[in-house]
Amino acid sequence: MLHGEGADLHSERIEVLKPHFAKKAYTFQICDDDGRSHFCRLSRQFPALCFVLVYFDPNNDPSGSFFISRGRTRSYELPGELTEAVMRKHGITGDDYDDCSYWEASWELMDLAETHWGPVLIRRFH
Repeated sequence: MLHGEGADLHSERIEVLKPHFAKKAYTFQICDDDGRSHFCRLSRQFPALCFVLVYFDPNNDPSGSFFISRGRTRSYELPGELTEAVMRKHGITGDDYDDCSYWEASWELMDLAETHWGPVLIRRFH
């Protein structure tokens, strides 16, 4: 596992999607890179697994996700307009905001970056 900057590894319950197919979510922080090479190696070792690796930078750098399967990576970057709209929805406008609202907006954006790959996963496993 990669070493995080400040958050421990968190695992959610397994979600059965249909017979023989399940989803398992882990939340963690990494440092020094985006983690793609680690999950590309894992996906080559276990070709039946797919990974959606979400990245979010609170410093307003690009955020989005990677779909990783069989050693290959596809990327999705959250559109700036979407990021701004979600931040506004949570009351984040400029430098005057509370941390709770900021992290609620951040989690919503990370969820959007993850669900972007839903249609790809559905096509792959039907």
